[in-house]
Amino acid sequence: MRKTIALCAAALAATVLFGVYFGSKTCSGPLAATAQQEDQPSTDLTQSATPLQPAREKAPSLSTTEATSPPRTMLQRIVAEDTNVFKLSTEQIQAFLARNRTNAESLLAAFNLNGDPELLREAARRYPSNAFVLVSVLGNDALPEQRRELLEEFKQVSPENPLANYLSARENLKNQQPELVLSELAAASAKNGFNDFTIERVQGLEELYLSAGHSPAEAKALAMLGVQEPSLPPLRDLAGSLSAWERQSAAQGDSASVQSIARSGLGLAANIATAGTRSLATQMLGESIERDFLTALDPNGSYDFLPQPAGERLRQLKQNRQAVIGGIQFYNTWLTTANETQLVSYFDRMRLYGEASALNWARAQAEQILPR
Repeated sequence: MRKTIALCAAALAATVLFGVYFGSKTCSGPLAATAQQEDQPSTDLTQSATPLQPAREKAPSLSTTEATSPPRTMLQRIVAEDTNVFKLSTEQIQAFLARNRTNAESLLAAFNLNGDPELLREAARRYPSNAFVLVSVLGNDALPEQRRELLEEFKQVSPENPLANYLSARENLKNQQPELVLSELAAASAKNGFNDFTIERVQGLEELYLSAGHSPAEAKALAMLGVQEPSLPPLRDLAGSLSAWERQSAAQGDSASVQSIARSGLGLAANIATAGTRSLATQMLGESIERDFLTALDPNGSYDFLPQPAGERLRQLKQNRQAVIGGIQFYNTWLTTANETQLVSYFDRMRLYGEASALNWARAQAEQILPR
């Protein structure tokens, strides 16, 4: 099945932010962090988040003058939601695989582009102990009959990465094994090496687009906007289940369980906020999940896993959301006016420092050219 990428509206008002489900890259509606009320759980409806993309504008009807106008640029095609802009021919993909001797990175880049599960299975056969391959196979459920075996292998080859424990906890939840869930969450909380391999995935895609003749700016934009983030949907689902468990424990007056789940859940939310491409949308997903775990706590209480009262942190999260919305509005304007050099710098900075930092840089660039 060929993967398609639907470009959704980024945000034209204070309550709109798009979300993308990474299995099919189809538009799934606004993130709950901006679309729902503050006192409602958001993780049940939130879909995974991609880097910001331009707001959609209604395409004008084609006139005689437009029919003879110069071809649109790659960026103009992205703005117009032309999904063909992300595609490459079979010959281009095969040439890339051959040039890279069908290594793990090239197989995963090719899969990201055309969605052929056989590429994932081939990567698993060739590189069974490669953490990048294991994450991709698990995230796309390419070998469901080997899932438990693959999870244990992932733990072995990436012992400091809590992602393996989070994915295992989700499996245990599905199998209604709460004690094993808590055990995996405790193990995850003791690790600091979270990595979902999105940056490696972006790098492989960028090299694939460069090999097909795209300019550096085009390759960076296409890779960053078209990359899969297959670990985010299961992490989102795990967070939603844990938040529901926390609320149930609170309703039963089980404060010890509430605090235990909140501690693990807040750690998960922090990792989600910095996962993937570290886009503003992913940041909002993480903060939305954080808010869900905080709302079950006493807003004025003191907890050893919180540096401040829960109510104070909730107010901060609300302020953060408004700042992110401002960034979205600026991005929609700036992206269509940026030159190639600026685009290269923007996506490089996003990869290194996250989208919030990249947007601050873009704002500084814009201010330098404003008339005084």
